[in-house]
Amino acid sequence: MKLNRLNKISLAMIVFMLCLLALCLPVASVQAEQPIYYGAPNAAPNRVTAQALMSNNLTYTSKQVLIDNELSVMLPQYYDKAVIFPNGCPAVAGTILIGYYDLYKENLIPNFTSFIKRGSNVIFKPIGNEIQAVMSDLFDKMNVNKVQLGATKDDFKLGLKDYVQSKGYNIAYNSYLNSTNIDYNAIANSLNNGNPIAVFTGACNIISELNIGDTSLKMTTNYNNTNHIFIASGIKRINFYNGNSLIRTDTYLKVSTGLENPFSGYILLENIRIDDIIGVVID
Repeated sequence: MKLNRLNKISLAMIVFMLCLLALCLPVASVQAEQPIYYGAPNAAPNRVTAQALMSNNLTYTSKQVLIDNELSVMLPQYYDKAVIFPNGCPAVAGTILIGYYDLYKENLIPNFTSFIKRGSNVIFKPIGNEIQAVMSDLFDKMNVNKVQLGATKDDFKLGLKDYVQSKGYNIAYNSYLNSTNIDYNAIANSLNNGNPIAVFTGACNIISELNIGDTSLKMTTNYNNTNHIFIASGIKRINFYNGNSLIRTDTYLKVSTGLENPFSGYILLENIRIDDIIGVVID
């Protein structure tokens, strides 16, 4: 009897200690990290912080260009012209990639050529029914607004892969962000090889005009209050000096924004939250 009673007491104490241990566990260890959805406005815009981090004017005595690379062809400038894809930046970004690669993979957009060649120059056609159809297909394949407003990075990648494979091609993604470290040379090499870059960011300033002179830098910015996906066609990385002292290092990506205004521009990587940077290869 006494032994059974002791066993019951011991069991109760063990259960009590396990419960106490569970209560002491950090919340982060039992909660899954929430995915980021791109395309939907942020609930609490942080415009002041974003703008405070960026000086629209900078003076210096000299500059050193570390990297300056671009695609040989300008990207398409697509956006939701019909205004029928709410929170649809993932689908628009994917359509920009499809329109660009249609230059090399002619069946990516059935019964349609996305570009016009004038001598050695390539000009992408404006948005029409065929481009809107691609956008609509990707909007569905990327599950935009089906779980929450917008779509996740995985939704974007899987939806784009589904579309590309349905046209008989393959797609590969190469991340150039390791923790907080960006591989700038890998980005430059990707562009040299003709492969655009998809950039996943938080709310940020889009630079609609960028003038980098011999001794001064001036820019005009537009604030975009969404987690967003940009498609990049160029990279500039520059050191700015006063005498022998380094003032700062800026890295600008030239982007097709997927927005009507501005439809192209730059983003300053040192100024914004970067969730990932991936090279996209369709072959």
